[in-house]
Amino acid sequence: MSTFNDYNTEIPSNMKYFIPIVSIFFFMNCHSRLDKPENLPMMMDKTVNQNLKISVEAFINNPLNMEYLSKDCRKISQNKKNEWLYTKDSSFVQVHYDIATEVHIKSVGDFLNYRIKIGQTRSDFETIFYQLLTKEYNPYIRIQKHQIEFSATKIAEAVWSFHFENDTLKSIDFVGI
Repeated sequence: MSTFNDYNTEIPSNMKYFIPIVSIFFFMNCHSRLDKPENLPMMMDKTVNQNLKISVEAFINNPLNMEYLSKDCRKISQNKKNEWLYTKDSSFVQVHYDIATEVHIKSVGDFLNYRIKIGQTRSDFETIFYQLLTKEYNPYIRIQKHQIEFSATKIAEAVWSFHFENDTLKSIDFVGI
């Protein structure tokens, strides 16, 4: 009767690295839809991602819907390199290298990412952010009856102001530093 040890159990030298190499290959090819920049608008769309909750920092890092601004707004040069003003109705967004420097939104439209727009209810606005109603206000967050303000810094610099009337978002303002 033969035992397990009677058989040659060594892996041939050319096969010794096969399993680690295949594992590395599969690991390198694993990625999610989050890794693809073309899926970013879908991931920021609350109608596609019902459970979307972001931090204030995430909004501040990527607030503007540049696709909407370039397609649906009038683009005006500000006579400075890479500084533009996008206008529509009574709203405008001023950018420098695609970074907001001044914003005043009163018109309905997808000016901002994460489906933040004029006309939405205050509760819909608040459900987008996971940290607005927490006790740890980092960065600067100020919640009042008719206004919510936040900034990337602990002091009130470059503040986004969201103005509500009858629990409906009426206007959005921002002045960068």
